[in-house]
Amino acid sequence: MSRPRDGLHLVPDAVLRRVEPRFGPVYHARWLQAAGPDGKTVCLRLEFTFRSAFLKYRYDPPPGFFGAEARGLDALAAADETLQVPEVFAWHDPAPGSREPGWILLTWVEQEFDPYGDLSPERVQQLGDMLGTFVGLLHRAPVGAATYGWETTTYVGLRPQDNTPTARWSEFWLWRRLEPEVRAARDAGLLPGTAADWRAVYRRAEELLAPVDAAGHPSLVHGDLWLGNVRPAQRWVVFLDPAVHRGHREVDLAMLELFPPRDRAFYRHFFASYDDVFPRDPGYPERRPLYQLFYLLAHLNLFGPPYRTSVAEALRRVLGPRRPLRRRDVG
Repeated sequence: MSRPRDGLHLVPDAVLRRVEPRFGPVYHARWLQAAGPDGKTVCLRLEFTFRSAFLKYRYDPPPGFFGAEARGLDALAAADETLQVPEVFAWHDPAPGSREPGWILLTWVEQEFDPYGDLSPERVQQLGDMLGTFVGLLHRAPVGAATYGWETTTYVGLRPQDNTPTARWSEFWLWRRLEPEVRAARDAGLLPGTAADWRAVYRRAEELLAPVDAAGHPSLVHGDLWLGNVRPAQRWVVFLDPAVHRGHREVDLAMLELFPPRDRAFYRHFFASYDDVFPRDPGYPERRPLYQLFYLLAHLNLFGPPYRTSVAEALRRVLGPRRPLRRRDVG
């Protein structure tokens, strides 16, 4: 007697045609969520005969979108043998103009607990200790190049990231990260502050990043490291949805601090474990607002006006008390 199959109406035929010849029939598909800023990225759990898998698909994705995720996960896995990422079973980026969806199929990862849930002090310490150790190991791993950048375009959400390599970190951060998001927000009429404020940000950034330029130590970074992209699983944490590149490790730390869990004691445990593996550089607290400004600008460009006030506040933190924003610039 054949095994019953259900939920297959959730899976595009184009995906089944590519997946089932390699992995066998899909017996069950379960809806998880519609993700992304526009809710058009569909996430499903698929059941095969001998495995469970996570499928994410999207019609008309940005160029190279799912390949970038697959290569990023492979790069994280190769950085250190103790790092845990989902195995990439298969992925597909459609040709321009194709009616097929793009998709990625990963091994299913059971989440032991929700990092944003109401956690006991023991769970908070467990999460902080594990994540601090593994992020430190990632940042300490050899990168094989002295430049900042990556071989392909990557994505934060749906925002493309130009990874053309540069020799100086300040150049990379200003012109490969900050400037494209500032320009997009300005063109959309969303950018708070004045032109003079943003010129001051660029000057301040050069000052803040000068010590990093002098040290010249790129790391492999996750690139979109918030707790929503982490799955605690037994004695490990599993990294998801990277925007991998050779960058400065502080960007991961700053992003992690941008969207905190309920119990901020997590950070005490995280940084204690992180510093045991790879101590932070002096001056990180002063540079943190500059890194967070980029991620908030990306959210502004993805989600629109709800993030405008957050960008204005981040802008004020970068500028410091020397140049407060006028109220009319924040609206």
